[in-house]
Amino acid sequence: MTKFLVVDVSLVYNAIVGRPMIHDVQAVVSTYHMPMIYVSNNGFLERVRGSRTMARECYVTALKQPCQQPPIDGVG
Repeated sequence: MTKFLVVDVSLVYNAIVGRPMIHDVQAVVSTYHMPMIYVSNNGFLERVRGSRTMARECYVTALKQPCQQPPIDGVG
């Protein structure tokens, strides 16, 4: 099991996973082919696939949007 932090911001990524999580789930990642393969709790190989086209579109869309910082409450 892995805990994820869910944030309400516009990003070019659906998920950001680090090496500790990849190691914990014994995943294999191919940046060229864009899948992550891991062994499920049932012992089967599972795949999470990415899309270069979608990633590129999200990146371009994010570049076009102005960066907005939400106000930080209780600071100052």
